[in-house]
Amino acid sequence: MTTTVAATDDAGMAPNRPPVTAGWVRQQIARGRLVAWTSSVFTRSGQFAGCEVLARCPAPDGGLLSATAFGDLLEVEDWALVDRSMAHAAARLSRAIVAGGGPPAWVSWNTAPSTLSDAYADELEAIVARAGGDRSHLHLELTEQRPVPGVSEIGVLHRFVGAGFGVALDDVGRQHEPLDLLRQVPFRLAKLERELIAAAVTESGFTQLRDLTSACHAHGARVVAEGVETAAELEAVLDAGCDEIQGFLWARGCSAATLAHEFAMGRRPEPAGTPPDA
Repeated sequence: MTTTVAATDDAGMAPNRPPVTAGWVRQQIARGRLVAWTSSVFTRSGQFAGCEVLARCPAPDGGLLSATAFGDLLEVEDWALVDRSMAHAAARLSRAIVAGGGPPAWVSWNTAPSTLSDAYADELEAIVARAGGDRSHLHLELTEQRPVPGVSEIGVLHRFVGAGFGVALDDVGRQHEPLDLLRQVPFRLAKLERELIAAAVTESGFTQLRDLTSACHAHGARVVAEGVETAAELEAVLDAGCDEIQGFLWARGCSAATLAHEFAMGRRPEPAGTPPDA
């Protein structure tokens, strides 16, 4: 059976577009046509802190598949190729930000625990050397902590840290595994999951957010609140002590090429609205 999904736009809607197959997605990957998409992150005072580089796949009609549709069609063996493609895009973007006079901002890309190996570490160092990025500005963002990283994978993370890269922990929330990882690896960033942010507008949810933020700080990690979409959520994450903000309330995504062009023109991303701490 051939797997298909409806092509969707950024809002997750399915306009009159033809279905897309896994074969189409694999073809785009093989031809190097993936789009590096960025999600900007800002400090509490509204300064550009960094961005996450995400892989997006072209749709047959010239648009982009939603992240969900793209992920649903990826085969297991495709993830490594996507990972390496986005690592290269992150290194190039980091170099462009510095060349454009931007701040020493971090740029991250996602990596699953199953990707971590010494061979991947060797390849990543070669990718960054070719792209010319500064390792200290590049963050490997560990996502999908299933299966839980074992001794070997944790050893690779320490190797990255020793080589000068930053590491970030994604999807920190109600599960215990992320906190266990924070005890074992010196993550620079801990990114709190969207569900936790949405629940923070309630008294019990806010208490959980505040306590988790404090726990992350205790392990030396800066805390990024992901998916902030409303003013009430923004107030909650700021009151809870989160260090950086990511989400549609302050910024929509754009391609890495667009962001690099903005820095080349001397323009820096700014959050929509006036940050409370400005």
